[in-house]
Amino acid sequence: MFTGVTMVGREPYNLSGFCNCTNLNSIVLPPSVTKIGYCAFQSTSISIIDLKYITDISYSAFYACKQLAGVIDMPNLVTKNIITVFADTAINEVKNLGKVERLGNDSFNNGNFTECTKLEKVNLPDTLTYIGRYEFSGCTSLRECNIPIGVTTIIASAFYNCSNLRITINLPNLSSVGLASFFNTGI
Repeated sequence: MFTGVTMVGREPYNLSGFCNCTNLNSIVLPPSVTKIGYCAFQSTSISIIDLKYITDISYSAFYACKQLAGVIDMPNLVTKNIITVFADTAINEVKNLGKVERLGNDSFNNGNFTECTKLEKVNLPDTLTYIGRYEFSGCTSLRECNIPIGVTTIIASAFYNCSNLRITINLPNLSSVGLASFFNTGI
């Protein structure tokens, strides 16, 4: 089905790919697919997907895929900044985000993992320097999250209402922490 395809969806900012295909519950991406575009699988019923070959992923690629569960493992990801990619899904672990430097921004109302209520564990890459607004907001099952030593900025409400989060914060390079960044956490 995908012979020769290198990207699912389009850039920039066109609803694309399989967006709102609510009956789509399974898809296998071959190694040739390395890019996932804007809203490519938004609001589908995909329950699991292998992303190990993905190098670039765009805004809202899997937003509101409420059946998407399991572990996110993207060791080849080189996108510098990802925005609202997995918000409102059922994933339970983020194992590898490759070489991402920024998660989100300071203006969107949804972070990459907003309302991922089953998310329990997050391993952030050492390359990360910025955690955006509402990035993990509402991740009520989140217990473990390493915040790399190179993080300089955590924007408002980044971990808002992560009521089970228990971490030690040791961030000597941190220069900015936004309003309510850790409001109602277990810290």
